[in-house]
Amino acid sequence: MPVRSVLFLGVALLAVPGAFALHDQAGPVGISAAVAVCSVMAVIVSWPVGRRHLHRVAVAAGGVSLAVTAYASITDTVVYGPGINIAPAELIALYLLLAAVARWMDPLRSAVASGAVVWIACVAWTLRLLDYAPPPEPELSPWPITSVSDLFIVIGHFAASAFFPSLAVLAGGVPRHLAHRRAELIAAVRRDQRLELAQDLHDYVAHDLTGIVAQAQSAQFARPDDAEHLRGALARIEEVGTAALDTMDGFVQGLHEDNAAPLSTRGISDVPRLVERFRVERPPDAPVRVEFDDDLSARTSREVQAAAYRVVVEGLTNVRRHGAPGRPVTVRVGCAPDGTLSVLVLNEVPPVSRPPGWKPPSRGGTGLVTLEERLQAVGGRLEAGRDDEGRWRLEATLPATDPRSDS
Repeated sequence: MPVRSVLFLGVALLAVPGAFALHDQAGPVGISAAVAVCSVMAVIVSWPVGRRHLHRVAVAAGGVSLAVTAYASITDTVVYGPGINIAPAELIALYLLLAAVARWMDPLRSAVASGAVVWIACVAWTLRLLDYAPPPEPELSPWPITSVSDLFIVIGHFAASAFFPSLAVLAGGVPRHLAHRRAELIAAVRRDQRLELAQDLHDYVAHDLTGIVAQAQSAQFARPDDAEHLRGALARIEEVGTAALDTMDGFVQGLHEDNAAPLSTRGISDVPRLVERFRVERPPDAPVRVEFDDDLSARTSREVQAAAYRVVVEGLTNVRRHGAPGRPVTVRVGCAPDGTLSVLVLNEVPPVSRPPGWKPPSRGGTGLVTLEERLQAVGGRLEAGRDDEGRWRLEATLPATDPRSDS
């Protein structure tokens, strides 16, 4: 048996000889005082073992206190002398148990049930003090309710006696609520981080994997004697796969290191290299036009740069999946006339023949939806759809700086 469990049982069992000793001096109230004090001591010296038994200790101490109060009321036992002297010890012990239950007891229903027993015991304790002076004549009953005014006095006693146990509940319950709220906030932050990671995996790794698939498909249609084409495809697959592994390593490092840099570390300066990797995957007769402003990196915030990079990633990924093969693709990153940052990915899409009765699917991918949410978070907007010439246009407008940095 663990040492702390032995301590818990040993100190709790001290209530038995303590009850006998105090009973000889203070009567029945000595029993409840010994049980309450020993219960608190057992919980303290054996923590955290005592925490697991809080509900049992609280019910035992509160139940004994209620039993003694009931006995004193039924038998007209008047508490005075030594019984009054040990009253503060019992009440303080009950208050400490009540605060500990409100703070530490799990689950909540056990805390409410055991705490209610202790709270009622604390409030009912005032029944012992209805007439705590020695009666002048033994034949008189100590029960003082003989009129309406006496009834109001008793109600006032109960209201006053409920103040301190209620205060003990608040002393334990408020930190419990704050800790629960803090745990909820931490869980919400972690959930947002997981969503952020999933979004990064979609934007970065899925883009690289789509490039690998495109290269593998291209290699399948190469002539058997075209070794140069096959070597080029394999080299590009190796390059893209290495980039995907580097990205994954960055994610894992960001998850394991408390002070690691944010996961979204790619910015506008990485766009030319991204487009160049996309260009080498395309057939030689499929032009990829790039219009890029080199000065943007120094004039825009990190969050805005990361959002702009995501727009280009999403646009090129959609070109791989849905664009017309061999047709021109345009990527433009620059400043608009109004001073905002403009990101554009433009490509042609093949015509789609739809049979009669065709209905659009009820659900689609989440790439554009999550991208639009990210742009809105930094004060930008996203437009996606066919233009007047039938080309697919993905365009984002972003502020030059992150508006959240001004708040």
